[in-house]
Amino acid sequence: MSGKIDLGSLTNATFTSGDTIKGVLKLRFESAETVRNIQLKLEGVAFSRTPIPQDEEDRRRRRKENYAIEIHKFLYLTETVFPPRAVDEASSSHQFTLPAGEHQYPFSFKIPNNADCDRVKQPGSLSLSRLVIDSSGIDYAREASGHVRGPLPPALSDMSQIASVRYFLKATVNRTSFLKVNLRIYQPFIYISPDRIDPNVGMNEIRYARRQISLPLNGTTALAQQQQQQQQQQQQKGFLKSLFSSGPSTPAVPSLNIMFDMRFPTYINPTRELPLRLFVMHLKPPSKSAATSGNAPTIILDDLIIKLYAITDTRSQAYAKRHTHSITLMNQTNMKIALPGSEFSPATVPKLGQVWEAELPSGIWEKVRIPDSVAPSFNTCNIARSYSLEVVAGFSSASGSGGGSSSSSSSNSSNGGSHGSSSAAQYVSVIGDIKILAGITSKDWSAPPPKPPRPATAATNVDPEAGTDAPPPSYNEVIRDELGQPSERRTFQQSTEYYSNLESLDTDTKH
Repeated sequence: MSGKIDLGSLTNATFTSGDTIKGVLKLRFESAETVRNIQLKLEGVAFSRTPIPQDEEDRRRRRKENYAIEIHKFLYLTETVFPPRAVDEASSSHQFTLPAGEHQYPFSFKIPNNADCDRVKQPGSLSLSRLVIDSSGIDYAREASGHVRGPLPPALSDMSQIASVRYFLKATVNRTSFLKVNLRIYQPFIYISPDRIDPNVGMNEIRYARRQISLPLNGTTALAQQQQQQQQQQQQKGFLKSLFSSGPSTPAVPSLNIMFDMRFPTYINPTRELPLRLFVMHLKPPSKSAATSGNAPTIILDDLIIKLYAITDTRSQAYAKRHTHSITLMNQTNMKIALPGSEFSPATVPKLGQVWEAELPSGIWEKVRIPDSVAPSFNTCNIARSYSLEVVAGFSSASGSGGGSSSSSSSNSSNGGSHGSSSAAQYVSVIGDIKILAGITSKDWSAPPPKPPRPATAATNVDPEAGTDAPPPSYNEVIRDELGQPSERRTFQQSTEYYSNLESLDTDTKH
């Protein structure tokens, strides 16, 4: 006995709430089989694996780290494709013999908007105790608690050993004999949750992150080296001699204080270009920003690094932990982009008042995109995913209105540490919390567009006995059924682990 769940052209599709998953269950029996029923189920499962904190004795003895595991089944829809309800109700034995050969059973599920975790019987309860087997070994799934009612979470597989959210279809051929194992067939699919924000408000909400940095001015490298040599000579003198001698005084190294400013929206859509605006600001007119002869110095952007931080909070039983991993979106060095004083213009910005600012050309990062595989921000029973965006810039300076090269201080350690390859650059880092969108708004489904005019058709005979209780499908439902899915939708590809070892999440003991 074998079989497969065939989704046809939708096998590699990405689904969202409101979509209908249609397919055919195909079975092949080598000989006649007696079954109770054949069922299709649509399931969504969230898995979390959280380390249990060790005490001092555990660490001293170097004991193996233990983990708490929690599994939440937040979506559970079922459909019996065989036998038909009328046949089952008429049968006294509820046993049916299917002949050898091929059998096909069509099915369909409409994906809801919200999770239903608190109403679904959860893995780990006394009647559904389960062992969890994965690449890290064997563990026991305790009873899940702390259910959250809200939108369905998106698929998640970039931290599969720590946290995952998976969706799949499961077919079960329930056999009558206890000596025969029920046939189970799995077909994973990708789900992405729609955005629930007002795009006219959320996308226009601009935030900012800024930080000050001090740049040594052009020509001060030799002076700084001279000061360092004099300090070393003073240290080499005897204590009493150095106490009564007043060594030569050295002037402070001239520096230039600037502000690096990042402006960004709260919500970012990965299908579009990165909506960043980066500014360099003087807090006073450029010609007065440094101890110079009145010539406005030139600011030089040497390096630019953009990183996305994915923050995953897991909860398993009484334990919780935050996990962070970074994705480098851009790392460009030795750009030597000059911002002469003449490019700075007065502006008024929140909390700073009047400044003189120059905007970095957005063409530097116009091709930068957040990877399509990045999950939207979400919060479900045992997993939450949030994001931060960091921009690290390396600056140097040159005197006068010229630019394009730098001869400033050779130190490359500053606020942000050493990040790039420009030895003269001083680094500054700004970071801001963002929310990643799915790129599909729930408004797309709730408000259908005007219906096109219906073409004239010939009158057809209507059966007066036919039921009229079911409402006709909406225009959106008809369009989705015909097209399979909207033309603009993220592929949202998952890792290979998403498609394997689904049996470990199967918490049904009977079906």
